Amino acid sequence: MIRKKVLCLFMAAVFGAMVLSGCGSREKSSMDTVNTSDTEAGGKEASGSGEADKHFEYSMVMHNFGPWDDNPEMLERWEKEYNADFNLVYVETASAGEQINLMIASGEIPDVMQMVDMNKFYKDGIIGGWTEEFFREHAPNLSRYIDETDPSAWQIAKFDGNLMYSIPCFRKYDTIATPVVWRTDWLKNVGIQDIPKTLDEFEDAFYKFAKEDPDGNGKNDTYGLSETGIRPIYGAFGSHRGKWLLNGEGKVVYGDVKPEMKQALELLHKWYADGIIDPEFLTGENEGGYWAITHKFLNNRIGFTNMGAFYHWLPDMTQEENGTAVGEMTAQWKNSGNTGTYAMGYAPEGPDGYKGTDKADFRKLRTVFSASVVEDQERFGRLLEIIDELNCSSVERSVEVNRGTLEKYSQIVDFKEKPSYVAIGEALEADSLYPFLSAKGAANTFAFIEEGGNLEYQEVAYAQQFAWANKEFKDKNDGYVSVIFKTPESKAKYGAELDKILNEGYINIITGEKPLDYFDEMVEKWYANGGEEMTNEANEIYAQEHQ
Repeated sequence: MIRKKVLCLFMAAVFGAMVLSGCGSREKSSMDTVNTSDTEAGGKEASGSGEADKHFEYSMVMHNFGPWDDNPEMLERWEKEYNADFNLVYVETASAGEQINLMIASGEIPDVMQMVDMNKFYKDGIIGGWTEEFFREHAPNLSRYIDETDPSAWQIAKFDGNLMYSIPCFRKYDTIATPVVWRTDWLKNVGIQDIPKTLDEFEDAFYKFAKEDPDGNGKNDTYGLSETGIRPIYGAFGSHRGKWLLNGEGKVVYGDVKPEMKQALELLHKWYADGIIDPEFLTGENEGGYWAITHKFLNNRIGFTNMGAFYHWLPDMTQEENGTAVGEMTAQWKNSGNTGTYAMGYAPEGPDGYKGTDKADFRKLRTVFSASVVEDQERFGRLLEIIDELNCSSVERSVEVNRGTLEKYSQIVDFKEKPSYVAIGEALEADSLYPFLSAKGAANTFAFIEEGGNLEYQEVAYAQQFAWANKEFKDKNDGYVSVIFKTPESKAKYGAELDKILNEGYINIITGEKPLDYFDEMVEKWYANGGEEMTNEANEIYAQEHQ
């Protein structure tokens, strides 16, 4: 029998007063769940363990794309196969933190949690930790995956430097830097044949974009760059805003306060004063709707952007090749009727050879577990065995976990001599693929690690996307990645004020409201108002993560 209740935002508000007054019981859960009971025994035998013979129950809050059906078929399948009950707790993504906190305040702590402040939950003792040896015993496939991909990921999961509090995993999407994109029709119109590579070539193109009417409308209404286009200019001088980087002495420093940023600001002020930078750069490039759309690039105001991620610029991809993927920016471009052309470019190389745009850390932490389930080693060990098989035993299993049953909702076909996932049946016909799969208990429902599978699976799931990206960004993938994974805890105390100091300082120097030498005063103010403490903590984190 399947029981279903849905925990929605309005219910969280209703229960709020009850929770705060101490209502709630661990004997009978008030959490809204999708729960399959009376499942059949006979789950798969775990390698080296007799725990598969026992029936366990787990409550889970997963980052899903929407609510589940009354009878999620993939849930029923995994429950029968693994001889377990998975009680799925649905929360709205937008208010997940608030709703999960309400559950915890009422004493209803899910066994498995995503979308939470991991470090806070660790400090508060809500989640549990376990040894690496225990994990290796119960999750051999995941352990081998971590060892072979990036062994440094073991340490980022050890919040106290000793025990693991999450499962290290990786996201292939984040191996590709934020793209640099040029209006190639504008380049051609101003007499530039090759896509710029050096900072000097960038400057030449920007001045021509602003001064030589590249869109041919006879008006002085175009600029070289705006808000996002400024970012890779910092990279040309050996730093990047918002990143923790190493200085020449092996110490961790905040990219915004590195001395070389003063040179970058000097150049940006010159460009602003000469009318090369969009005077409305403070308002950003997006004018509403999906965040990754650069309307100023789309609407012929600027000819260069660093907006979005590579997959937002994906070209059309047909179902015969690999699904029906298309990037949001590409779709907007087509729908707008813009007849111009664009292409991916290079991060500008500066005078000392530095170059790079923003690049995310591809190491990830996605899931944590309650202290109570971790303390029950038999139950937790079995859960790790299940996760290990669901998310890391084979590409075929990961495809089914994320995309639904093979030959019913999904297939693995050849794409340019490489295996590739395609949707079939009802999944292919669905108005929106991921909500459809979510309702069936696929998509993120059992994705305990990033993307719900290892890098081999991710390459199959997004085969054509990566085929395009690997070719397009082969020599254009320079980016800055923070040298620490964990955010310093002191950022919660000082971050808002420190960000204000830096943002106002940078804007004022670029626009000329403050002289260039204000940079030194700004840096001193940043360190004096908490930046020094945050920097010291960042160096401690670096030492721990690299021990």
